[in-house]
Amino acid sequence: MNLALVEGAFAILSAPIGVAIYVFDFELYFRCTHPPQFEAETPAILRIGAIEDYQAQYREALDWGLRLVNSPEEYRRSSELEAWYPLLADMTPRTVLFDSLPAVEVVEREFSWPIFLKGSRQTNRHSADMSVIRDPAQYR
Repeated sequence: MNLALVEGAFAILSAPIGVAIYVFDFELYFRCTHPPQFEAETPAILRIGAIEDYQAQYREALDWGLRLVNSPEEYRRSSELEAWYPLLADMTPRTVLFDSLPAVEVVEREFSWPIFLKGSRQTNRHSADMSVIRDPAQYR
């Protein structure tokens, strides 16, 4: 992990995640320092990939003197389908959220084939082959 103060204004906590398009070396383009400690509530941005427990990451950052720019609720609203979908429900095709993969009979009661299926995390790597389910056999 790399922790840098960028232009004396905000901190960046970054880690390599193995996705080339995500890599950005702030130190090539901005004046960065690596202070041994930070002033309380220094604004900070995470660039460490998907986060399993943002609340814990947020608390840990506060312990370091950093205040992540997104609160735990803002993070949830921007990354978890059940948090952001209700804000767009009237502008998108009808969506039903399930806690686990429903039986094919439940899907057929709610929709007609084909259906679009995705997990709860927001991603930019949608693949029609993995998300568009054409019939009950493909769903199973």
